[in-house]
Amino acid sequence: MFNADYMIYYAITAVMSLIGAWVSNRLQSKFKQYSEVRLRSNMSGKDVAEKMLSFYNIRDVKVIEGQGYLSDHYNPLTKNRRIKSRGLSR
Repeated sequence: MFNADYMIYYAITAVMSLIGAWVSNRLQSKFKQYSEVRLRSNMSGKDVAEKMLSFYNIRDVKVIEGQGYLSDHYNPLTKNRRIKSRGLSR
């Protein structure tokens, strides 16, 4: 029937879900806020990635255009650094 242990479990689950939803919402709003900020040097994300690779003498990684929200990543199998297309425009 009704067990107090289950009620505690459901309460903890509800609180943790609310905290997770709040953190997710806050994180997305911060990414949106700072994605609008431009660099003083007016470099694109691709330019920055290529400059960093050059600075560290990494010549075998190719920077390519990607799509999606928060989808930038590095693929070690193909040695591609994918940068979202929105960050490539100047």
